[in-house]
Amino acid sequence: MANDEKEGIPNAKPEGIHAAHLSIGKLPGTRGDDSDEVIYITCTEGVNVNDLFHKVMDYIGPMIPQKGSALLEEWFVTTPDGVTFFSICFFCGIEKEQDGWRQQITLGARGLGLPIATIVGETFVLDHGASYPLSDCLAEERT
Repeated sequence: MANDEKEGIPNAKPEGIHAAHLSIGKLPGTRGDDSDEVIYITCTEGVNVNDLFHKVMDYIGPMIPQKGSALLEEWFVTTPDGVTFFSICFFCGIEKEQDGWRQQITLGARGLGLPIATIVGETFVLDHGASYPLSDCLAEERT
């Protein structure tokens, strides 16, 4: 199926999270049964997100968390004003380590001057205070 064909409708473009989910799954941070947490970090078109992920993770050393892991997910959220964010999921099961991952990612992104966001309920919340209903954002999985 072509990228612009969703659910058998030629040239249909996903409009917001709900339409995107019809054919490609669930956005990290909205899964009710997840035991992991998600932080979104801004990225510009054309940037190598894998390299950016490693720059964020390596910015603070030594690593704050000692257990668990952080994963780059291929999910992106674009706000109505055109700013795109990629998702990093992290998990451990031990609250102290969850805090360590949250700090590692947040301090790395801020050190690199990259705004971050989280999903609270059905709202995409940026660290500088702006927020958008998820239904107004474009959510897409890029593989």
